[in-house]
Amino acid sequence: MKVGVIGHSHIACMAQAVREGFSMAPAVEIECVQLRTPSLLPVSSGDERPVKTFDPVRLEALLGGLHDAAATVLQLRGNEHSMVALIAHANLSITVIERRIRKQFAVGVVDLMTFLRGRLGGRLAVLPPPPPVESDEHIRRYPGVFAQRIAQSGISPFPLRLHAWRV
Repeated sequence: MKVGVIGHSHIACMAQAVREGFSMAPAVEIECVQLRTPSLLPVSSGDERPVKTFDPVRLEALLGGLHDAAATVLQLRGNEHSMVALIAHANLSITVIERRIRKQFAVGVVDLMTFLRGRLGGRLAVLPPPPPVESDEHIRRYPGVFAQRIAQSGISPFPLRLHAWRV
């Protein structure tokens, strides 16, 4: 039985496990397609910045091995809640969070899910991204790409970060 996994950065650990030979069961073959690879991002011309979505021709080529999958797991996007709600802002509110996340989610996700659904056989499951980190101390210790902004503005309260994740 073949199971496909399609997603953005959150499937990196699963893809690495598959490369290292992990299997859930001997009879299950797992195939991962990571959507953040440069080969799938749209090519821009000149000074245009591509919309953060996907290149359908390139993605179609990678999906060839998943057409006969018994099931496909989608874990699309997922960092919107961090991008919108991690850094403290004077005007950060639940309304602002909801508006920003819905806007980011709308960019390409509906089109991507429609594209995938029309090309994949078998069952389709959608997994949510992992919840936000609760510990401010942990975030300060491992700020990643947010280091400069956290140093300047601080971290928003956990209840706001959690609400952003639930949206």
